[in-house]
Order: sequence, then structure tokens, then C-alpha cells
Amino acid sequence: MELRHLEYFITVAEEKSFSQAAKKLHMAQPPLSMQIKSLETELGVQLFERMSRGVILTTVGKSFLKEARDVLGRVEKAKANLKMAAAGVSGSISVGVVSTIINEKLALFLRKFRALYPHVALDIHEMPTPAQTAALLEDQLDLGFIRPPVPHPDLDHRFVSEESMILAVPSDDPLAKLDRVEWKLLDGRTVVLLDLPFASSFNTQFLTCCHHAGATPIVEQLAHSVHMNMWLVSAGFGVAPATHSLRYVMRPNLSFCNLPANAPKLQTVIAWKRTNHSPILNNMITVIRDILQTWKAPIK
Repeated sequence: MELRHLEYFITVAEEKSFSQAAKKLHMAQPPLSMQIKSLETELGVQLFERMSRGVILTTVGKSFLKEARDVLGRVEKAKANLKMAAAGVSGSISVGVVSTIINEKLALFLRKFRALYPHVALDIHEMPTPAQTAALLEDQLDLGFIRPPVPHPDLDHRFVSEESMILAVPSDDPLAKLDRVEWKLLDGRTVVLLDLPFASSFNTQFLTCCHHAGATPIVEQLAHSVHMNMWLVSAGFGVAPATHSLRYVMRPNLSFCNLPANAPKLQTVIAWKRTNHSPILNNMITVIRDILQTWKAPIK
């Protein structure tokens, strides 16, 4: 049995006439009659009562008509879904995000994508850059928002933003009253640093800037997550280097100050596997590219 046999059967049942059905199907009547007879033989049942002025469905034929319509309906739905998937307007995409770059620009990317492609499911994972790199290469992620450099030749990437290192301080600390905290003011101050592999370069850059200015901060507390780091600062354990994105973290007794102009700059890029030709991925990259071309409020 082929799908065209079901189409022939349904058309004859609806037209109640082989001749009218043949006209609608743009075929001759004898071949159509032969196809229906062949279908009845294959099924081992009589689907139609042949009358002098047309045909009517048998009891079995009426039951089969419902099944035939259901089958063709599912086929048409599958075709439509396939076209949507091929166009990248349905399905799912898995996206990795470094916790320190969860900001308004990222939110805009995702909000715009969801508005344009409401039938695409977004699977968001908070992961450090090394874990994202491995997941991208193993096809567990489609797109990653990571810190450069991009460490593998099989990954392509595009610049997204650059932001300055800033300082998180307790709101009741005298430093919180300053718009800009000079490096020398950090001499002897207790600092809270992230004890995570991806943060080692970040910490080193911060301490190097302090040392070049003749300041020696005292590292008394280590945090194992960005949110714990900010919580420790708000609790008065010390100050901490942070990214500009974290200004949007709202906690009691937590404030942020700028650092001198020579404070390190941290870049964000999107990365994806070169061999990943998913149309959904392509659509997301296009959305990000279009937003970047018209972005009016870049992160400092």
C-alpha cells in the first residue's frame, strides 16, 4: 500500500463517484478503478458498494476512511514540521553561557531570538569556557558564549563585546563612595577571589595591576562560584574584582566601583563547531549579528 492509494480512496469516498474522483485527481477513470480494486484485494475487504450512479462506502470502508485521513494528516504534518526544521524555525538549540557574562546584551539576544522563532526550544547551560569548548566539540552544545581565546581550530567564533574589570565592595565600605578606586587604595585591603580554573587569569591580571601600583591586597577568602563571591563581598569579607556585567547583581550591601583606565578588558565571543550546519544555529548567529550591527548601548 502506498500513500497515493489512500489519496485515491479518500477522493472516491468524498466524491462518491469514480468518474468525478478521476477528474479531481487528473487521471483516467479505468486506472483509478483498478487502483481501488487492488487496494481492496490487498486489504482483503470491500471498501465500496458499486451502484449504477456512483459508489457508497461499506461499513468497513467508513472505518477505513477515518484511518486513511488520520494517516495522510500525520504525513502532511510531518512534511510541514520537516520544512520548519529545515528552515530553522522549529526544533531546539543548546546554548552555553559563562556566568560572568549574563548581562543585558545576552538577554536581548535571547529575547529577540524567541520572538522571531517561538517554536524553537532554548536549552541554556551555565558553564565555564573549558567545559563549553569540550561540549561544543562533542556536539553537546550548539553555541557558546565564552571568554577568548578560542582554543581549538574546529571552532569558529565572532566577537560580541568587551567590558572592563570593576570592583565589588560592601556598600558600607568607604570605597563605595568613590566613583573610581585607584589601585593604591587596595594596599592591605582584604580581597575575595574566585577559586575556579577559568578565573585564574582574571585574578592574576587584577593582582598584577595592584602590584604595579605598589599595592598588595590580602587574599583571605576564596569563593567557588560567582554568586558566592558577590555574597561574601556583601557580607563584608572584603572587596573583589568583578566584570561590568555583575553590576546587575542586586544584593543588600553590595556596590560596584570603577577601576583605573588600565584595568583589564574582558572580551566575550560566541563560538560554534565549524561542522555544525544546523539551520537553527545559523538563525541564532544571524540574530546576534544583526543586533550587534545596530547596538546603541555597548557595555563599558
